[in-house]
Amino acid sequence: MRKKILQTGLVAITFLPFIACRKQSTIKNNEVDCIEYTPELDTIRRAMCTTDLCNQYLAVWKDLFMKQNNIDENFFEKHITLHGSGIDDWNDGESFGIYYKFSIGWASATIYDQFIIKIASGNGFYPALNLPRGQYLTEAQIDTVIQHKVFSAKLDTIANSDILLYDSTKEALDTLIKKTGVNKLCNATLSVGEKGHLILSANAQYANKENYCIFAWIDLQNGTTNATNGACYLTTQ
Repeated sequence: MRKKILQTGLVAITFLPFIACRKQSTIKNNEVDCIEYTPELDTIRRAMCTTDLCNQYLAVWKDLFMKQNNIDENFFEKHITLHGSGIDDWNDGESFGIYYKFSIGWASATIYDQFIIKIASGNGFYPALNLPRGQYLTEAQIDTVIQHKVFSAKLDTIANSDILLYDSTKEALDTLIKKTGVNKLCNATLSVGEKGHLILSANAQYANKENYCIFAWIDLQNGTTNATNGACYLTTQ
């Protein structure tokens, strides 16, 4: 039997009051233990592509990324590190993808952006956007693709602020533990939240109830915290 850990998405999280459980001998209602969990974040699956075509669309990505996030060259160089890029063929055409890290001080998260650069001839999707088929797209056309979120396009949002409220993972995690009222939280991972802020997420299993966990996160840039309780994992045969 395999166990699959459930992770709560940041966008879908709403605060739920903690459910009180009947006390069991010496175990407190808010006592938790760590669960086994191997996060898949920060996985870079490719090196930087250096062909002329890759470099062309890397420049397009950078320009659109900086405009969308209202950042200048200095902010980009200080907080963005490129890690991998490439062009992939798929049913709808060719897409450019890039892995990069957004870092502020000790905190960093890996992000993956992608957008189509050539729509396959004969592809009939999204005719109202008036995008050409069988030829490479211009920056303006790619911007249209991204704004309409078509052809699996994704251009992430980051906040144009380099302020962190906490000096380390430990300080942020200790703050989150105090806010949630449990004795510990484990498996800390970093990601970028809906507002483009760096987010630290963690979880733990309640000691007095099987397969019942707390999932919590803290915004490292404005101090917002949130938590929910639910099943720790799904079991599959």
